[in-house]
Amino acid sequence: MNLRTPKRYQRGGQRRRVFGSWRWRRNLILLVILAGFGYWVYYHPDQTRQSVDGIQERLGEFGNDIATRIPQQPSPTPNVGNELVAANAAYQSGDFRRAIENYRMVIAGQPNNLEAHYRLTLLLIITSNLGADQEQMQEALKTAEKTINADPEAPDGWAIKSMALLWADKPGEATAFAQQALEIDPDFVQAKAFLSQAYWEQDRTELAAATITEATEYLREQGSASPETVAMVFRTEGYIAERQLDRETAIKAYEFARSAAPMHSYISLELALSYFGNGQTDEAIALLKNALDANPRDTSLMFQLARVYVFIGDSENAGQTLQRCIEIDSDYPGCLSWLGGLQFFAGNYTQ
Repeated sequence: MNLRTPKRYQRGGQRRRVFGSWRWRRNLILLVILAGFGYWVYYHPDQTRQSVDGIQERLGEFGNDIATRIPQQPSPTPNVGNELVAANAAYQSGDFRRAIENYRMVIAGQPNNLEAHYRLTLLLIITSNLGADQEQMQEALKTAEKTINADPEAPDGWAIKSMALLWADKPGEATAFAQQALEIDPDFVQAKAFLSQAYWEQDRTELAAATITEATEYLREQGSASPETVAMVFRTEGYIAERQLDRETAIKAYEFARSAAPMHSYISLELALSYFGNGQTDEAIALLKNALDANPRDTSLMFQLARVYVFIGDSENAGQTLQRCIEIDSDYPGCLSWLGGLQFFAGNYTQ
């Protein structure tokens, strides 16, 4: 028995059409559209590129928006306890370079640590060669701003920003920050010292003298204060007295400031200049050498010591001190200039 396979059923008994079907017409329309689009792209490359860039930018923004909506896993806060201990120890021992390095690490891990920010700013200022190191002063100004942000309701940040601005030779701005610190705490005596110096730099001499007198009398009435505070206030009294050529008052104030913070070499430097200006050359040399024993890489101290040697005609010690200075900092302009001058007058023209 043979089985026949029936023919495939076709509607209406007709064969399926290819070219007349609706699918054929749809594909033809799509082909024409694609051909037209390709033709336009080929003859308009710049517009096409701009359109593609715009789409990519919108897609990127969309992706970023999605990413911000997805909560990110918080990164763990680094433990900088050891660095804080090391920073404080280095500060107390007078190793200011190591203290600066550690305080930088501390504030990276503790962005709201007010004291660490304050200390770092202070150290950057007082090791800037009396403000001559512009790069370091820029860092000091930025760190002072972070000190304010760490606690805007505390006077510390506003006061230290005032000090940074003073050393950056911006007394007008320094005045505003010191006044803000005193608005927060009228007894924040460091701010009074900075305000006094700012007044002096703006030729408001009577107001400067009255403000620093108020600050020193306040400390004497209190009977005790932090070494930093005592040093800052009495150093400012010495600074103003020296510029009034009242050297007895200047020396007395500087000596008191140095006794409070003997490792702050900038106070020793200014005191030595007052000694020298007062004819106390031996005291100036002894003080600078003593300060260098505690801070053997402080080139600003070396430069001033060499200058004193030059003024008293001791070119041998002057030359040795200047040579030592440029061995530590080969780009220190003062030491290079004065050493070149000594060699010139000694006839060592090649050197």
